[in-house]
Amino acid sequence: MEFVLCIPSENVERIVRELERQEYEGEVDVASDDLLLIWQVNMFIGQTLQLFTRINSRDKPYESQHKDNKLT
Repeated sequence: MEFVLCIPSENVERIVRELERQEYEGEVDVASDDLLLIWQVNMFIGQTLQLFTRINSRDKPYESQHKDNKLT
């Protein structure tokens, strides 16, 4: 099971910075197999959802992607 939040694009940076803070401070276990994924909801035609992968508190980019590549 994966946990995903869909967030309007104008709120993504603030929410991701808070998630990074919690991960850096150990409030969220970054070694977990069930890290929260962030989908950014854009308002552009033809580009409704975008997986947000720039979460600086995670060592490897794949830690911010779906385990099933077909979902990304």
